Amino acid sequence: MTAAFATHSIRLTFRFHVGDYYKEADLALPATSSIGELLGEVMDLLSVPSLTKTWKVTTVGGRAIDMTTPLHQTGLQEASILILRPEEPTPAPVIRDAAEALAHDAAEAHLGQLPTWWSIAGMAGLIVLACAFLPPVGAVAAATFACLLLALWRSHAAYTCLFLLGCTVSGWLAVGPTLDDVPLATAASISCLVTGTVALHLTQRSTPRITATALTLVALTIPAALGFFLPGPGTQDSPGIAAAALTLATLVILLATAPGLSTRLAGLKVPQLPTAGQDLAVSDSTQPDVDDRARRAGCIYDGICLGMAAVGSAAVFLLALTGTADPGSPLATLVGTAHAGTGFAFALIVALTGAVILHAGRQGRAYASIALMCLAMACCLALCLLAALTWSSTSDPGFGTWAMALIAFAILAAIISLPLWARFIPQWEPTTIVWCERLEALAIAACLPLSAHLAGIFLLIRGLG
Repeated sequence: MTAAFATHSIRLTFRFHVGDYYKEADLALPATSSIGELLGEVMDLLSVPSLTKTWKVTTVGGRAIDMTTPLHQTGLQEASILILRPEEPTPAPVIRDAAEALAHDAAEAHLGQLPTWWSIAGMAGLIVLACAFLPPVGAVAAATFACLLLALWRSHAAYTCLFLLGCTVSGWLAVGPTLDDVPLATAASISCLVTGTVALHLTQRSTPRITATALTLVALTIPAALGFFLPGPGTQDSPGIAAAALTLATLVILLATAPGLSTRLAGLKVPQLPTAGQDLAVSDSTQPDVDDRARRAGCIYDGICLGMAAVGSAAVFLLALTGTADPGSPLATLVGTAHAGTGFAFALIVALTGAVILHAGRQGRAYASIALMCLAMACCLALCLLAALTWSSTSDPGFGTWAMALIAFAILAAIISLPLWARFIPQWEPTTIVWCERLEALAIAACLPLSAHLAGIFLLIRGLG
């Protein structure tokens, strides 16, 4: 006779797990009774939903317990835990030979997107062939129109994105710009991109994510066009650097305001708390379609991050060429010579890298996090490029050149060894998140004056005096 039977009772913990239902209770039960005899009363006590299937009783370790055996004969000890869940049939093992295994593995491959990729290859061939009969703008416009027809016939994100890309390139080629015509060509590209976005909305072939990406490209390209009218950091004009700096200044502002902007555009409202003397019913009002609006806000935020990653990556690589061109070369009129503004460009990219990494590290959405991390990777590579170009074009490296090279090597060592130490980074605590937000705000604040200097705004202000 066991000790449990000697006391005539045994204390057990019943844990019921049925779908979303999960509840447990500690009960003192007669040692001579079986689980099957007690199950009905225990279920009534815990309001367990009724089932058409039989119950399966196991210990925490998975040992099955017979429901008809008295408790003192089951080997259960005092304070044992029982798991009760519906009994599911165990699927029988499928035995295959070598040929059947190969066929089964091949059947799991998803090849439904092959026709789409064939059509995209056909678009590229159409552009190449049409260039023999039409000017480049006509060839791209023909392929763009074909993408629109395919998007109308079969709604697919690839056709939609290619159509918007074709609209942008067609506007640029329509002007056929020289360096002096870049602002006009940019304006034409923006106009065509906006027109294409409106056309997709009218035909209901766009999505909030694609629309947000297109509008973000427009919002970041407008400052780039305006930047070509600014002098840049040196005494010689470098409009390309000014355009990149003004674009990055707009990007950091958009980075800080993107979460709030996306929720406002989606129509999400923050729950209100009643103030002193206000009716308590104010906090009871809810939006009936809050789930749809939240999903739309997330897609809008994803699109904003994708647009920032695309334009920001191009801007930081252009900024990495600051002052590195040879005198008299065609690139000299775009990025400047004699290392003018190189240190400020390096500092701006460092600050932008910190702001983007701190912002991306707190993201919970896959699209947004991947897009911002890609932008951070582009910033790190741009830092290495700027340090390499500065070092290679200097016969006697000074302190600034050495500092840029050492910082670039430190960043490279950190990102190359990331798989080794990333798993040791703990989950961020709320206080850590607050400090990251403060550091991000400092990095964003540092980006703005650096961008203004590289754009030549301070030079213009001094000229007014």
